Amino acid sequence: MLVEVNFLFSSLNTPDRNMEKTYKYSNLSLSAYAFGYGCGFVKDTRPEAQDLQNFSLSNLKDLTINYNLGGVEIPVDKYFKEKKVEEFEKYIIDLNNSGLRLIYAFENFEFNFFSKIAHLIKFKYGNFIRIKISNFYGGNRFKQRIYQDDIRKFKLEFKKCIDIIDQYKIKILIENHQDVTLNDIFDLIDEFGSDRIGINWDTGNSFPTGETVKSFLNKSINIIGNVHLKDYQIQLTKGGYIMHRCELGKGVIDFNYLINRLFKYNSNLPYTIELGAMNGREALVNNDLYWSYTKGVTNSEKLNLLNYINQKGKKFSSFPTLWEQNAHPDKIIESEYLEVINSIKYIKKIIKNIYENNE
Repeated sequence: MLVEVNFLFSSLNTPDRNMEKTYKYSNLSLSAYAFGYGCGFVKDTRPEAQDLQNFSLSNLKDLTINYNLGGVEIPVDKYFKEKKVEEFEKYIIDLNNSGLRLIYAFENFEFNFFSKIAHLIKFKYGNFIRIKISNFYGGNRFKQRIYQDDIRKFKLEFKKCIDIIDQYKIKILIENHQDVTLNDIFDLIDEFGSDRIGINWDTGNSFPTGETVKSFLNKSINIIGNVHLKDYQIQLTKGGYIMHRCELGKGVIDFNYLINRLFKYNSNLPYTIELGAMNGREALVNNDLYWSYTKGVTNSEKLNLLNYINQKGKKFSSFPTLWEQNAHPDKIIESEYLEVINSIKYIKKIIKNIYENNE
């Protein structure tokens, strides 16, 4: 019998919002992309999935409220680009009335849509949007040279938007999305200014940029404006390694270290829980060409990353998701939901401990 999605969402235990000390959970948001399968971003054409991939914005809001988080992050152009701006504004007002904020993500940063909604980009911790440059995975830039064209396209759209960006004092946070390197982002900051461009740091995607968590932070902590909390299990391969989705705390990322370090730098920095994709991504780091297209990484930093991967990775273990195993849709959606819930609880515990240790 198929699991009814709404029943699943309402039947699992959730904390009483009024009974829980809030600490700074207002800094912690939940991304729609944590539910890549449930939201239908991963297309399952099997008849059994037809009524299951319906995790809605209302579901996301309710879950965020139940777990005492501060907001949601959604790809606004994916949800609202083809709709009237008034409908988007109603959605923002509804979130605000529920005590939540919206973190704006763009799948494709372009002038036409951005110019229509820029006046709505306002929230407590500053005006920013998360964007990505390209749309490929694994960091294999030597195989996917189109990302260089995508950087050029981004520059053209950015120049069209500069007057609006300056008018509303919006910062464009570029995500390390397994495509561009830190060096690429630094080049864009040098060209357009650190008051206009910063970094949306995806913790799990540090590796495809040629960085460990520590080296990424050492190079960029002062320009990180939003953090995607993501973890991976690492499978070692002949070509390099595969990053497999997992709940936070079950992979290779030391979240205690990174959140403590970020807290000391900026206790108000916003975080978003966003689990990895349903498909594993292979980074071909054993190919010398990989590194010739990974600018800004020294030989010692390269060796440091490879040592980290080899220490944390599993040589004879594979970690396919239920989606990759072609499991029944009800099993996939139930597993995805539980992964997110466990990740929320895990990160909240770390944040709680930080505040208690600093009281």
